[in-house]
Amino acid sequence: MSLIIEVARIPSSEAYRKDPSIINPALEILVKAKGVQGVFTGIQVEDKTTLYLVVVWESLDAHKAAVENSEQNTKFRELIKQAGTGAPLIYRIPFKPNPIPQLHAPITEFAFFTLFEGKTPEDIRAILAPMVVGQVTIPDGTHGASFGQTTEREDVFCFLIGWDTVEIHEKGKAENEKLKEFISRLADVVHREPRHVPLTEFKL
Repeated sequence: MSLIIEVARIPSSEAYRKDPSIINPALEILVKAKGVQGVFTGIQVEDKTTLYLVVVWESLDAHKAAVENSEQNTKFRELIKQAGTGAPLIYRIPFKPNPIPQLHAPITEFAFFTLFEGKTPEDIRAILAPMVVGQVTIPDGTHGASFGQTTEREDVFCFLIGWDTVEIHEKGKAENEKLKEFISRLADVVHREPRHVPLTEFKL
């Protein structure tokens, strides 16, 4: 079974931004849940307020079983409220190939793509697949790439790239011809929402 990466984007609270450790009791529940293989958090570079909570599940079934554990789930939901000020936007994605190197990179780019009307999942896969298998040259300073279709919506995909810095990504977009061609092809098929996050893995 494929790993499932759960990505929750949460409007962070001022209390969290002042003291990120207030989320730790909630993360302790997550990291101890059966089937969890990693928990990461970080604040989005672009707006400096959106909290990303990323959970690596061994399978979608493991995630569902944890949600059905009502006692722990209720406790987690109460604790996580301290870190946020609104409802999270959550997607669960079976990435291919292995996305773990990107989560451990200094900067993780989460690029969410929504298909334009009339476009199909095959259209975006045809663009993304060559990138993740290395057929398209991307700049130095990267930590691989992966992509997947969200389990919630068949018209939403997530493309994951690890970068050494945001500046390397911006330089690549400006100077790398293959990367510019890649972005141009995407513009014909999807609405792009690229965001950068320095993730930290939570450890007990």
